[in-house]
Amino acid sequence: MKKMELSADIECENDVKEQVLDAGTIEIPEEKENTLTQKTDAQNLQKWINSIPVGEYRKKIDDVIAGCKIPRSTFYNWKFGLCRIPELHKDKIEEIAGCKIFVR
Repeated sequence: MKKMELSADIECENDVKEQVLDAGTIEIPEEKENTLTQKTDAQNLQKWINSIPVGEYRKKIDDVIAGCKIPRSTFYNWKFGLCRIPELHKDKIEEIAGCKIFVR
């Protein structure tokens, strides 16, 4: 299990069995860590997408899809947190975006 500091942004799901260690610290089971990272990556990707001006939105999305060599459905699965974004693709997305998007 991994110890993690709670912040106001993180909401714990009810099905996560947690043990409170100190005030503000919980233990997260290993199987839940990937889900937490996946959701955080999706939220960061959505924040970047929402910051793109309306006229450039479609072009940027097409650039990411072409650059990562993925189908459009995979991109939208990443966007909505339905599957994990591989590290190699995170690098490519940040290269296309021209800024740091993901926390590593």
